[in-house]
Amino acid sequence: MKRAVLLPWALAVALPACAFAATSGFITTRPSCVPPKYTADPLNYLQAPEPILLPDGDVAILAGTGRCCTSGRHWEGLFSLTYPAEGKAAVPRFHPLWATNDFFRQPKRKEAEVGFPSAVFADGKWHISMLTTFLPFHKSDRDRVGRIDLPDLVTRATTAQVFNNWVPPVDKRCRTIASCPGNGSGFDQVLTMHPNGQLYLYHRDGSYPNCPSGLLRHKVGPGFKVIPEAVDACISFEGLTSAPRFISDIARRSDGTLSMLAPSPLALTVLEEWTSSGDASQIGRSWQLSGRTWMAPEHREDGWTYYVRDASFLKDSTRTVVEPTVVVSQISDGRSFAELTNVQLGRWFLYYWAEDGAPLPPSFGSAADACAYQGTLEAADCSTARGWAWDPRFPDSPISVDILVDGKRVDTVAADELRPGLGRGDERHAFTWTLPPSLHDGKKHKITARFNETVDLLAGKTATLTCH
Repeated sequence: MKRAVLLPWALAVALPACAFAATSGFITTRPSCVPPKYTADPLNYLQAPEPILLPDGDVAILAGTGRCCTSGRHWEGLFSLTYPAEGKAAVPRFHPLWATNDFFRQPKRKEAEVGFPSAVFADGKWHISMLTTFLPFHKSDRDRVGRIDLPDLVTRATTAQVFNNWVPPVDKRCRTIASCPGNGSGFDQVLTMHPNGQLYLYHRDGSYPNCPSGLLRHKVGPGFKVIPEAVDACISFEGLTSAPRFISDIARRSDGTLSMLAPSPLALTVLEEWTSSGDASQIGRSWQLSGRTWMAPEHREDGWTYYVRDASFLKDSTRTVVEPTVVVSQISDGRSFAELTNVQLGRWFLYYWAEDGAPLPPSFGSAADACAYQGTLEAADCSTARGWAWDPRFPDSPISVDILVDGKRVDTVAADELRPGLGRGDERHAFTWTLPPSLHDGKKHKITARFNETVDLLAGKTATLTCH
């Protein structure tokens, strides 16, 4: 496992209107993909990072992952990479939020690829928009905007929490799995909240002929309903006839303006900031360059370079840019973004720039645990709660699980029971917790479980019980 490399290049390169004199470096750790029925395999790249400063001081980076090749199959998914705040007895970890079916058979869920996550916290949940691409491989006229809804950024989604066809293309002819005159709707989908509190979805859709840039905006209504035909605005970029190749998540600044990042159309090694201002009816429609730029690092080999693909500002849960500024970007280490050229070599990494005094955890940028805990709270009744928990780093050693009742820890149990057929290590990783008499009080209680000494909940549904 590689350690993040802190490079001194930022001290030597003059950046117009922006100088990062504090910290920069690669985040090179890649998570392991563990799809059902297959063995774990390192993922080849991380894409479209979105860093978020959580209320507890942790920094979570949402990222799409790709080309997890296991047993000849091709899987993709969404992960969060969490760096714990100072003073926590935890290490940086990857958390698998959602994994798709593979590319080589028609999946029941009709999804093939996910990526480019964008999250907004509203109504007490994290709503994450994502790209959903249909079989056989990515084709622009088959894209959809998908969404998952999660209580936090560490718990894996269930099928019921996933909306793969949340926003289909504007052109109805593009809504079947077939070719059409347009270009789908899935790329550059961004969930954001404007200064007036209105939620919007921005996304690219070449099926809408009235928008030269191809980037549209929709209002997100009650229940997160979006009507594709009801285009709210066509987005324009001053000096450009089309949208930049990739845009970042849109964030707010404390002065009420909106900001986004995009690779320069003149040099893919340069990241530029775009801003938008105005009243509630105009802000977010037209964008201008701010003059702030970030340059990819110099390559350590002659004849090669780093290309910036996507990037995002560090934001808090309200999507406000956290100052001093931190930028996390996807870097392609090679001559192009062609998957068959670069991705098989694992050459897509995350790079970050941080201004002096930026509120980053002390471990930010360090090596993360690519083998996150695995486990599920499978069932609970008025007698017991049951499930399993496992640490892939130590496959034959048991770990402990905290039992929470109504969100408060009431007990810790060892996950060391034998479960033949579990398929994890020596299969001694199940647990059973007996409900105490105090919970047989006729009141409703919620039972959850987390991995001991972490804030990470086990997968599975919260059990709501009323016991007499």
